[in-house]
Amino acid sequence: MTKAPDILCIGSVLWDVIGRSASHMQVGSDVPGRITRLPGGVAMNIAMTFRRFGLTKKVAIFWPPAPKWA
Repeated sequence: MTKAPDILCIGSVLWDVIGRSASHMQVGSDVPGRITRLPGGVAMNIAMTFRRFGLTKKVAIFWPPAPKWA
């Protein structure tokens, strides 16, 4: 038998788009770097935090399709 969840997180899961560069950027400059996409959004972030505290959670989400520019 599975344990009932301690909490239900309802919300959207979105992409956090993070850009990083090894060098400092000046306003208007163009430097090489990398871009990563990680799952984020309020419901996902809260669920991940509760998991770190050992709570059992369920997540009800809407995962939107990737934008055409991604």
